[in-house]
Amino acid sequence: MDDAAAREPSRSLLVALGLPGTATAHPTTGASGAPVWRIDTPAGRYALRLRPFNEEMATRREASAMRAAQSGGLPVAEVVREETVGDASCLLTSWCPGETLAKAVLEDGADARRLGRACGRLQASLHAIEAPSELATPRSWLTQTPEEERVLGGGIDPRAARLLHLDFHPLNILTDGQAITGVVDWVNAAAGDPRQDLARSLALLNLALLPMVEGTAAVAAVELLTEAWLVGYEEAAGPQPLMDRFMAWAGLRTVRDLRGKWPQGALAAMEETVNAWVRAVAD
Repeated sequence: MDDAAAREPSRSLLVALGLPGTATAHPTTGASGAPVWRIDTPAGRYALRLRPFNEEMATRREASAMRAAQSGGLPVAEVVREETVGDASCLLTSWCPGETLAKAVLEDGADARRLGRACGRLQASLHAIEAPSELATPRSWLTQTPEEERVLGGGIDPRAARLLHLDFHPLNILTDGQAITGVVDWVNAAAGDPRQDLARSLALLNLALLPMVEGTAAVAAVELLTEAWLVGYEEAAGPQPLMDRFMAWAGLRTVRDLRGKWPQGALAAMEETVNAWVRAVAD
């Protein structure tokens, strides 16, 4: 990561973004992509994502996705400033309240069924939104390898240009324990077929979250969350055809995304499951 994005934001940068000189920056954990800082001011709290200045287009895409989601009624932070300051591309937003869905369900005992169903319905609402033009680019997170194309077998609707989050999972969804209060981390957002986003979420629940938890109760909570998620989505959007192919695609894409980030042993176990999904649609 370029130093301009990785280092703590300077006071002059914060002031240039319209924040008071007394504002303080604190690193956050768990965010993907470019670093995100929590900015505390006497008037309130903000989130600041920093990228190198030459990644201005990525900042613009993320801001556009967030604005579209918010205009569609989703609980998304408000974009406050989006500009380049010196050698950093900056995205300043309001701060979303709540804790991660993962913590609420796995540590605090929140109702996995109710929250999973709410997530599914919320994701269906997201997919009802037309993607902004900034996301309709030839290359995006959805760019496929030949193997991924073969698995899908032409199943993608070429007319689909709905707003997709593509990292819609329990670490990027915030809750107060009763309802969903925020959806964060729009780095991967793109225009595409809603089944790609739904399959990506279900794949992450099965491949990434489930293997990480320990104990019968935690495993049962993740399984219940996953089951309720799909129920909620289908209640809002109806049954989705060819999901076995989209799940195989999402598994391949997730392995590709995590290669080099996860330990080889964990990745090998994930690949074994994904290979089984791929074989099932190839038969």
